Amino acid sequence: MRIIDDIDWLVLTVFSQINPPAWLDKSFVILTNLLPALLVLFSLGLLFVPKYRFFAIASLVAGLSSLLLVEFLWKPSFTRLRPSQTYEWIRQAGHLAKGYSFPSGHSSFVFALTMPLTLIPKMRWMMIALSMAMITALSRLYLSAHFFSDVLVGMLHGGFLGYLTCLVMIKSKKIRALFLLN
Repeated sequence: MRIIDDIDWLVLTVFSQINPPAWLDKSFVILTNLLPALLVLFSLGLLFVPKYRFFAIASLVAGLSSLLLVEFLWKPSFTRLRPSQTYEWIRQAGHLAKGYSFPSGHSSFVFALTMPLTLIPKMRWMMIALSMAMITALSRLYLSAHFFSDVLVGMLHGGFLGYLTCLVMIKSKKIRALFLLN
């Protein structure tokens, strides 16, 4: 546990000592909310393309599952304070996150949305979706809204949920019938 705390502190220190221009702070505040919304819109758009509908539904179900699990189960269970509540010297980049910190809800949500999309064969847009998820996770660190371990666990949690959602949907005839995917 000590090594995790040391890594968290090191990453937090590096990001807090950056003295960026104001436009960069504003950009990350926008990106941390805009990119997840764009991923949701992208998944909603894929609902209208029959050969991608399965992946779109899996993406949206995984994203919603992630959101519910993180906000109503994991964060209240772990009750980890955010960096700005833990250390007074944290540089807040115009963004004051609320609630508990562990795991990162943004990171979990975007990776849950993105994982099913990365399974679409020969889809060039998937690298863009994965890049958007990575930038969202990075923005949570840049804004000092989370510790590194919060973001890493959020990414792993979301990715796992996205993959698990696809597996369950593939194996369940009832679920495929419910969404007219047969």
